[in-house]
Amino acid sequence: MDISPEQKTRIQQKLKDHDPSALDDIWSHYGKALYRFLVSRLCSPTEADDVMQELFIKIAHRRRAVSTANNLNAYLFRMARNEAVTHIRKHRKRQEVPLPEFGLYTKDTNEEVDTARIEQALGKINDEQREVVMLKFFESLTFEQIADALSISPNTAASRYRYGMEKLKQYFDRTGYR
Repeated sequence: MDISPEQKTRIQQKLKDHDPSALDDIWSHYGKALYRFLVSRLCSPTEADDVMQELFIKIAHRRRAVSTANNLNAYLFRMARNEAVTHIRKHRKRQEVPLPEFGLYTKDTNEEVDTARIEQALGKINDEQREVVMLKFFESLTFEQIADALSISPNTAASRYRYGMEKLKQYFDRTGYR
């Protein structure tokens, strides 16, 4: 999801100009990361597909707000999170759902990591910690960007990350994963 400031500015200008190709640009630059985030939040690829559709409809309808966002990354992830929360409230009761398999890739190399173990471990931490870990570790957002995206303070983002990583480490230590 490495996107230059110039590309972000170009996308936001296209949104201001009502250029439909702005949505294509958002999809190509952010789609995979947003989808991965939604799957981790919803624990369901099928539901993530539905929410992605709703998200892009919202982006199209709110193009003016998206075009003026100070931090496009954080704004898009906040929109995705809000859509996921709305979907959960509408369609299901709070329940523990195992985290399904979905491709996790290291950011720098695009090499698939040992997804089964990592996904199983991510399923052991709570939603709030999991979404921060996903955004920090897999999407390389800063705590400031995560805070903006999730409407929390940077300190809260950092503590959720720290606690989540501690739980993951404990899980890996117990299971002998190296």
